[in-house]
Amino acid sequence: MMSTREDNALGTRQDKVKAFRALHRQGCFVMPNPWDIAGAQMMTRLGFKALATTSSGYAFSQGKQDSVADVGRDECLSYAATIVAATDLPVTADTEDCYASTPDGIAETVRLAAEAGLAGLSIEDRNVSGSPTIRDFDDAVDRVAAAVEAAREYDIVLTARADGFAKGAYDIDEA
Repeated sequence: MMSTREDNALGTRQDKVKAFRALHRQGCFVMPNPWDIAGAQMMTRLGFKALATTSSGYAFSQGKQDSVADVGRDECLSYAATIVAATDLPVTADTEDCYASTPDGIAETVRLAAEAGLAGLSIEDRNVSGSPTIRDFDDAVDRVAAAVEAAREYDIVLTARADGFAKGAYDIDEA
């Protein structure tokens, strides 16, 4: 398991969370997805203001499928911590469905993401462990509510992803 990364020579996690929130208040910004240290360092030098991990980019670079069966929570967060250590930018992680089926499991993923040094993480409405592939509305909302509560507790930016919109499972109004 990874060690707590509360701060490093490049600034504290709290500084990165503040910077990440400030970017969101300013409007749209581009946030590339490195899958390794070299990419994170190159994207930092190119002047990007934040980075996001990529579940598919990382998985494919390791010869794996982009699935929670092939890349679990510990590996995802270990990879994310590697990206955090490679840059002084805020980093947010693609944490699939928070690798959990319960509110307590979701909260644990949020806690571990903060401990990995992340400024943010996402939760998707995809059902990665079964069918249907998109969770029903009430289930997705309940899961986001659990993630929001934990994100407030651990001071981390949360993105709730409406993947069902891109998959045609519902319209923009539901998203």
